[in-house]
Amino acid sequence: MFKKHTIALALSASFLLSGCLEVEDNNNDELISAIEEQNKATQEAETATLTGTVKNYVTDSLATNAQIQIKIGNTWSEAISLSDGMFELKNIPKHSDYVLLVTSTDGSFQQRAFYGNSGSGVSQLGSLSVTTTETIQFTALLDGENTPIKDLQFTYTTSLGLTDSTWQSRNEHFFSATYNEQTNLYSIEKPVGLGNAIALHIDMDVDNDAINDYELVQNYYNQSSVSFSTLNDDATILFKDTDVTQEYQLRVKVIDETGRVFSNIELVASSNDYESNPLTFDATENEYVYDFKGSSTLSVRMSAFTDVNGQNYLSDSFSVREVNGGLVVEGIYNQGNFQVEDGVVSVIFKANKGAQTTQVDLLSRTVNAMNNGYYLFFSKPIELTQDSISLVRRNSLTVIRGNESTTDSIPAGSTFFNRNDVDITTTSSMSLNDTFVEVLPEQALSVGRYKYRLNSVIDKETALDANYSFENEFMVADKAAFSIKDVKFDNNNGLKAGQLIHATNSAGVSVGSSSRSNDVNLYLPTSIASLAEFDITLTGYTRNGTMNPVYEELTIVSGEYIYNDSLRNLVSIALNETHYGDSGYAIKYTSLPDGLMYMHGLPWDVTYLDDNASGNVNTITFDYEYRVKGSKEVVTGSATVPVL
Repeated sequence: MFKKHTIALALSASFLLSGCLEVEDNNNDELISAIEEQNKATQEAETATLTGTVKNYVTDSLATNAQIQIKIGNTWSEAISLSDGMFELKNIPKHSDYVLLVTSTDGSFQQRAFYGNSGSGVSQLGSLSVTTTETIQFTALLDGENTPIKDLQFTYTTSLGLTDSTWQSRNEHFFSATYNEQTNLYSIEKPVGLGNAIALHIDMDVDNDAINDYELVQNYYNQSSVSFSTLNDDATILFKDTDVTQEYQLRVKVIDETGRVFSNIELVASSNDYESNPLTFDATENEYVYDFKGSSTLSVRMSAFTDVNGQNYLSDSFSVREVNGGLVVEGIYNQGNFQVEDGVVSVIFKANKGAQTTQVDLLSRTVNAMNNGYYLFFSKPIELTQDSISLVRRNSLTVIRGNESTTDSIPAGSTFFNRNDVDITTTSSMSLNDTFVEVLPEQALSVGRYKYRLNSVIDKETALDANYSFENEFMVADKAAFSIKDVKFDNNNGLKAGQLIHATNSAGVSVGSSSRSNDVNLYLPTSIASLAEFDITLTGYTRNGTMNPVYEELTIVSGEYIYNDSLRNLVSIALNETHYGDSGYAIKYTSLPDGLMYMHGLPWDVTYLDDNASGNVNTITFDYEYRVKGSKEVVTGSATVPVL
């Protein structure tokens, strides 16, 4: 039932009545009054309240022509008018994400959305500002040709996060420009007074192939948006066409300071730091040649070498990339020059002399995620020693149970946890006159965290050590395809379906306690490393057979980055097992198989759940959407998962 200025959300039946009421059978008034009082007290304990005002930014006064509605989950309430600009929203589920939408009853200001989390008790949101708009028109032109571009998408948002730092991930309120075919003008409503704080985003991927078809020319706000403060009526935005596939022939002439050409050195080209595609030598023109077709930056590495007079020259590199529709060579500095003409990039590159006093510089280092190899490029020829480069598995956990062996010192009834870095054997090979190093693990790497470390090399010219302290850490994930069925909720209480996982400890002593904890967490497989995006929205949970509403969005993976990156060891032991050593970050009373999983926390009201068991339902319901790296397909769905 709605009241003026108040939104009361419907709650589940579990909130309506509990306990026994002792009243006379012939006194219905007392019965009704008692029920109402108990329902009111229960609702106040189980729900939250939001209060605030709506203020017109332009007039600096309360918006008496405003109306407001709230969305919890996928359900919007009815809009109610605020005759005095004030609102009080009651009976909101606690700790739930919400959206407030403020609109005008007479169209005098632009609608605006506010995102937050209800928390508990009464939340005073303060003043929510709204503003009027003015219509502006602008042109989008192709630079140099002045031809109109009609298929761009211009959007912006005025949404604001109130008590939710992750509101951008669930923002769904945007305003878009329209295009007039007759005038070749875009039109959009510009919010008055908010221009400096709002950016107009431009979608330049017209054919939706994940590659932009246009780019902004220089001097705009950033690569994908312009500021409203710089966009006035009749403004012009200039773009350039992006032909993402470049095709050219690279010709490199390597000389000394006298102009003498070197013809017997190694040059390789690569679109990354680990491939090596050799340039061929054209003896007629005394140039090294490579034909390129692609969309990435091309890097060229030159090996160190010694000329016929015994003079040493250092390794070096430069790159070729597209800038503003043309090709440029970067990294040659004062060592040469380049020219681009008729699809040919001609580079004259002066090699740098080396001396015994010249130190060995590390020019590049990278880990190849495909084969877990380590690739390094040095400025001078080097030698490797047994200790030059190491690979370890980071914080590898060893678990020794008291009943595993009679030869160890672990007593029965105890489990010992030990963490340390484990050495991984590698093989190394060198190329480019011993300046380019490839390091590969001798064995397939299991799931976990690893680290390469460069300690030292030997300068082949001086036979002296060159010492370093460079490290590259990387993660090896499960190569299996991600499945939503691998998402689990476990309360780590030593029970499964209400029954003990281990009836006795490693000494054979029966477990006396029936439970250790019931803090539920979300557990995710390491295969989420294969995802570019992954969001989970909690929509409800059942505690001991009673359904409860909740709305909480969890960002798991965004932009190929795993949020709240908490990789945990799962090791199941008995509740009465003594554990010692490095056991702090291990999950020890889990129903899940031993191994590695990512753990993600849940809202506090969803945390305390018992096992799902026959006659005692405990489940969590959620919506999900994810996208695999390199794919455009977004997989969506809903699931209800038992608490383990």
